[in-house]
Formats: sequence, structure tokens, C-alpha cells
Amino acid sequence: MPDKLTAEERAAIAAFPHERIYRCARGESGMSVNGIPPRERQRIAVHQAHRRKRFDKSRAMDDLIRKYWEEGLTDGEISEKVQLNPKAIYMRRYRMSLVVEKS
Repeated sequence: MPDKLTAEERAAIAAFPHERIYRCARGESGMSVNGIPPRERQRIAVHQAHRRKRFDKSRAMDDLIRKYWEEGLTDGEISEKVQLNPKAIYMRRYRMSLVVEKS
């Protein structure tokens, strides 16, 4: 049996604000649970996954720098091991509060 709209349903559709109507592309569901279209949600999820990956990579680099600094290596020696330039090593050490203590 085909779907038929009642008069109340037609009135409700007509009263709905037209600027809030979202047109769906072919093969895309109309309304998701969280109110974000599925393609947009997928784009957001990919962006978040890339952000987490970059953060984990940066944290691993910081851990290596901290380990090598505690072993007594200089910025130049650390830069050869982690493939960053000495200025980047210095800035990361400065951010982590690993500075040379003056006596």
C-alpha cells in the first residue's frame, strides 16, 4: 500500500520553516541522530582522526627529546637522532621546561 499524507501532515509540512529544510543527495538519509548529515559527520571524523595522529606523533617526539636530554645529549646530537633541526629541538625543550640550569 503506498504512503499517503493526511491533511494534518500536509499542514505541518507547509508550516515548517523553509530555511531549515535540508535537501538530501541521492543515497543519503534524511535526518541523522545527531542532526549532522552523514557526509559532514564523516568529514569531521576524518579530521579528528588526523588531529589525534598528529598529536600522538608530536607527543612521541617530545618523549624522545626528553629521554635524550636526560641522557645528556646536546640539541645538535638530538636533532641528528630525531630528524629535526636544532632550533626546533630547542623550542620543544623550552616548551617542556627542559632548560640548562645555571649554577
